[in-house]
This record gives sequence, C-alpha cells and structure tokens, in this order.
Amino acid sequence: MNSKKTKRGFSILLAIFSVAVILVLLLPACRKATPVAPPPPSPAAVPQIDGKNLYTQKCAVCHGPNAEGTSVAPPIAGHSMSSVKMQVRNPMGTMMAFPPSQLSDRELDKIAEFIASLGEAKTPVQEWEKETTETMHHWMALLAIKDGDAEDAKHHLQDALTFVKEPMHKTETEKALNMIAQGKVHDAEHEIEEMAGAESPSGVTMQRFHLILAQRGVEAESATNVKHHLDHFVIKATEAEKKIAQEALELVGKGNFHEAEHEIEELLGM
Repeated sequence: MNSKKTKRGFSILLAIFSVAVILVLLLPACRKATPVAPPPPSPAAVPQIDGKNLYTQKCAVCHGPNAEGTSVAPPIAGHSMSSVKMQVRNPMGTMMAFPPSQLSDRELDKIAEFIASLGEAKTPVQEWEKETTETMHHWMALLAIKDGDAEDAKHHLQDALTFVKEPMHKTETEKALNMIAQGKVHDAEHEIEEMAGAESPSGVTMQRFHLILAQRGVEAESATNVKHHLDHFVIKATEAEKKIAQEALELVGKGNFHEAEHEIEELLGM
C-alpha cells in the first residue's frame, strides 16, 4: 500500500518537474526580443581648412601666388605667424583690414601658418618690416603732436631715423625735428604727414603701436627693443596690463622670447 502511494507520488513529482523543464525551455522563445538601439551617429568631421587654398583665394592677387610680391604689394614669404595676423587685423600702409567677419581667426591662423612656412624671402621681409616700422614711428609722432606732446614726437622721429633708408626721408625727418625744436609744431605735423603717406589706421592707438613694435622686438630677439616699447606702454597701462607686461619683460630677461610673445599677444587682444 505504501509502496503504491510512493510510486504515485513520485510519478506526480516527475510530471510536475517535466512540465517545469518544458516551460523553462519554451520561455525564451515566447519572450519578445528587446530591440537594440542603433549606435549614435558619429559626429560630423570638422572640415579641414587648407591654408594654401585660403591664401590663393584671399591674398595671392596682391602678394603673388607664392607670396613673392607683386607691383601692388610687397613679398611676405617668411613672415612670422604673429606678424601676418597683426598686419591682417591692423594693417600698416595702404592694405585694407580684414575683420573676423570677413576672415575668421581659424582661417587667419591657417593662412599665417602657410606664409610662415615659406622662408625663402627672409631678406625682403626684413626690409619691408624696417619700412613699416619707420612709418609707425612717423604715425606715433603724429599722435604725440595731436596729444600736445612735442617732446614725445621728437622721440619717435629720432627712433624713425634709425630705420630710414631713403636719403630724402632722412632729410625730411631731420627737417621735422628742427621744426619742433624751433616751436613750429604745426609745420612739423604737415611734414610728418607727407612722410607717413596716410593717417594712422583707425583704432590703432599709441599704446597699440608700442605693443606691435615690442612684438617685433620679440621676433628679432632684441631684449633692448622689447624693454624700450613695453616701458612706454606701461606708462598709460591698466594694473592688469602692467602685470602682463612685467611678466613679458621677465621672460625676455630669461631669454624666453617665445613665451614673451604670448604675453604680448594677450596684451594686444586686451
């Protein structure tokens, strides 16, 4: 009797176990597959900017296909990146300015990088920079006269004499100096205007001229020129500007002209 009950109970347990196994095996087939989300689309690749192509589009018509210069504009091959960017944003001479709305900072960086890679015209570049430095000192003399500071105007004319190459310009600069010495400041102003060829570019102040010339001193690794122009700059600088200028001077004193250039670029941006 007990044996029969035991067998019946075992049969029932076996049947239950068998049903459970079947249900377990069938469950995955009955379950709906969870949809797998597609991978997120990869971000669009940042379009590459070709400095050479940009130069061809924006600059070659005046400066030549290889920055070798034309009858319209001087050679610029071999200019440093900072010099190119400075000339594009605040041009010296008759060149028109290109604001960020016409040429973005990223595009300008690429153009400047391309021009800096062309090192074969280094001597003409240096001569051109001497001429524009002379012109800047003439403009600075004019700004000093407009501010009523004849002594500062004399200082800038004397600086200009160190860059003058043409005998006629040298004679005219000396003539303007003599006029100021005689108190004929208004006549000297007209004489300087003739040499400068045009008024100072809009928005370029005496402070900015000093920074531009300090930057050129950094590029030439001339600690004397950097100190000379930063000393003038700090006279009317804010406390924040004075701190950065001092950092630049300390870097120059250590011979670290590359880092000093970044400090001056920051001042120009301010």
